[in-house]
Amino acid sequence: MSSQRSTSSLRVGTILRAALEVFRARPKQFLQALALSTIAIAVLESFYLGDEDGLWQPVIVLLLSSVPYTLFAVSCHRLTLLRPGAVPAYGQISWTWRETRFFGWSTAVAVIALAPLLPLWAIVGALFATMIIDVASASESVARFMWLWYVSLIPFYYLVSRMSLVLPATAIDQRPTLTWAWKASRAEQGPMFVLVGLLPLVFSALGMLQRDGASIYEAFLIRLVGLVLLAFEVVTLSLVYRHLMRRRDKTAQA
Repeated sequence: MSSQRSTSSLRVGTILRAALEVFRARPKQFLQALALSTIAIAVLESFYLGDEDGLWQPVIVLLLSSVPYTLFAVSCHRLTLLRPGAVPAYGQISWTWRETRFFGWSTAVAVIALAPLLPLWAIVGALFATMIIDVASASESVARFMWLWYVSLIPFYYLVSRMSLVLPATAIDQRPTLTWAWKASRAEQGPMFVLVGLLPLVFSALGMLQRDGASIYEAFLIRLVGLVLLAFEVVTLSLVYRHLMRRRDKTAQA
């Protein structure tokens, strides 16, 4: 019994190797299916990141880029979880009710995970103000603040990891709920946090590599690298979902 349970448990190393194998087995299909949405995201975001004086761009860029981001993620999930042919050759380029539901769930997960953390971030902001007063070096203050900021993101990514199963399910036309996702992830919340929470947190530090005054071309390159990592994250989540669903089906048949 214990051996069977161990075999069916969610293992971080196994999932990561499987995600790499997905890309290795079908590189051309992924590159072709994600090319259009990747270019759209990179152009939109590098335009904003390359403009130091822009004050109005963030909201507009967020709204505009939500469309290619949704198409990008849905294509990744479907390429991983469904048979060949389930995704058009150049990815999802049309918006349907599937994409609307996916965008809705993505927004809901983010808002629900953010809500309880707003007081924590108010405290982090207050600590940052204190650091500016107590520490002579502004750069040292910013470095300390960034550490506090990343630590404060851990609860957010934990909550996201627990609810994230609604995304691959929606991408393959299932009708999940957040309650279902929370219950389905309960037994594997540790590995899920590492795979779906901690991994994106580490990858998000990539943005810190962009130097002040970077050109729009450098911003574009950094976004491309970030989108490669995002594709890996989405495939990883898809494989976590498939693993848990297969284990559920085996349990139901036993």
